[in-house]
Amino acid sequence: MLEWIIKRISNFPKSTICDERDIYTYQQFGNLVEKKAKMIDMYFRGSLKCAVLCRNALNEAIGILAAWSCECTVIPLSIDYGSMNVERILDLVHPKLLIVDKEILLEVQKFKSEQYDILVIDLEEKLLRNEKKYVEIINNIAAIMCTSGTTGYPKGAMLSEENITNNLFDIANYFPIGESDTILIARPLYHCAVLTGEFLLALVKGVNIVFFNQGYHPMGILSCLQKYKITTLCGTPTLFFHLSQFISHREKVVSLRLMAISGECLDSNVAKKIRNAFPNTDIYNVYGLTEASPRVAALPPNFFDKYPDTVGFPLSAINIKVVDKYYKEVANGQDGRLLVKGPNIMKGYYQNIELTRKVLIDGWLDTGDIACINEQGLLVIKCRADDMIIKGGMNIYPKEIEKILIQEDFISEVVAYEIKKEGRTAIGIEVVLKDSNFSQSEVVKICREKLPEYMCPEQVLIVDHIAYNASGKVNRASKKLR
Repeated sequence: MLEWIIKRISNFPKSTICDERDIYTYQQFGNLVEKKAKMIDMYFRGSLKCAVLCRNALNEAIGILAAWSCECTVIPLSIDYGSMNVERILDLVHPKLLIVDKEILLEVQKFKSEQYDILVIDLEEKLLRNEKKYVEIINNIAAIMCTSGTTGYPKGAMLSEENITNNLFDIANYFPIGESDTILIARPLYHCAVLTGEFLLALVKGVNIVFFNQGYHPMGILSCLQKYKITTLCGTPTLFFHLSQFISHREKVVSLRLMAISGECLDSNVAKKIRNAFPNTDIYNVYGLTEASPRVAALPPNFFDKYPDTVGFPLSAINIKVVDKYYKEVANGQDGRLLVKGPNIMKGYYQNIELTRKVLIDGWLDTGDIACINEQGLLVIKCRADDMIIKGGMNIYPKEIEKILIQEDFISEVVAYEIKKEGRTAIGIEVVLKDSNFSQSEVVKICREKLPEYMCPEQVLIVDHIAYNASGKVNRASKKLR
């Protein structure tokens, strides 16, 4: 399953893949994958579920490709999102095999390890083997990519080889990356956008790959950009916003050839800051979701400076439409739920027929995103339907509040979200101030002056920092539930 990717990398024997500790040519990397695959093949073969959890991203990459070489269904995991998230995914999918590295072995053995076999890929190929009578076979599923909804419990999007391959080729058609480029992969392979849109794309194009293992650490990423002469970086608007701040404050010169922004809605003010910090970079604002393998649409660089708050056009193999609550298509300029159709759409959620039926409707995927198609025919993502605040019958997008407030010179960062107050819907915000001479009262005053009354927050919290996950995204749902 997806073994063609392993064969493909033999076309680029001089390209390299590395982290801060190890460096391999593609040829050496391919040999390592083959070695680990033979170890797996000694005990397992066929469409068995194989989870991969490594501290080191390079080890995780080897584990994923080795498992695919043995026709296993891969479930990427990440400890960066906490042990509870890992345990919940393991409880959901019940893998036969768990591939780990020695850096994480002690933690893994706490996760009901008697329920699956453990292969330690960088410790003499050590196998901690347990007999298990029942082994579930999943046919034609390359990966189960787990995402968490507002409840925090995982959903397992089942992606076939066809899903991933079609989306990979679509991305390769618009993103002009090649052997002369070096990409920094700074997010976990647990994310479909990273696995398909960065790692697999880089492999099939012969790109030099550098893995960053320090979690969400913009200053560390900035150092790596300079140290390894990175030409390509993908990340969230938040990551690039923070990088832009560091560059402008420290007068650092960073030269990127290509950039892809995804994971959150990008507003025009943040886009301007990113452009000022990276004046010569070709910037793609892209959109997708795990259930679409992941990429759905991309804004070409020549549109970025004029339409940065759009995500461009659907990829060549994909159709989109915006519908109302009755699933009737709306006119351009009107907001509605975004539906997507194409060969990249998942087969369904693992062991969740009811949820699958809710989101897969007559061949269309209901993305759960509120969107519109503007006058230029460009797709605009407003927010997640779950993030939209409905107050007094008014639809309020958190990004609209943030876009207005972030323009104030004394505000560094802001995040808006729904709260419940005395049994009714209200708005809360968290604000990071640039200047300690300002206070909560100044923020409240600005809100009253700049925001329409129905958008004014009733809870204003001044915080030292806003918490971001390992991908550089804010979890509004966790604030809503808090």
